[in-house]
Amino acid sequence: FSQIIPFLRKLIFQSDQGTPLHFSFTSKGLCVFEKNKLSKLYPWINVVRMTVDGANLKVVAQERGIVKEYKTIFNFGTEANAKHVWRSAVEHMVFFT
Repeated sequence: FSQIIPFLRKLIFQSDQGTPLHFSFTSKGLCVFEKNKLSKLYPWINVVRMTVDGANLKVVAQERGIVKEYKTIFNFGTEANAKHVWRSAVEHMVFFT
C-alpha cells in the first residue's frame, strides 16, 4: 500500500488554467475530475483505443458514431507509469464491457 500512494499522487495533472485535474477509472468509464467535479467522461463503450507514447496516454473515442481523437493527453512522468495506467485502464474496460 505504501508504494501505491506516491504513484496515485502522480495521477494529478494541471489544466491549462492551472487547476488540478484528477484521473480515475469507474464502471462507467475513464473520468477526469476538475475541482472535485467530473469534467470529462470517456465511456468504456465509446473508447476505440488507448495508446502509450512515451510518458503520455492518448485516448481515442467515438462521439455520436464519429471517431474523434481527443486532444487531452495525460502525462505520467515516465513510460513505466504510463504503461501501468494503460494496463489498468484496459483491465477495467475489459471487465466492465
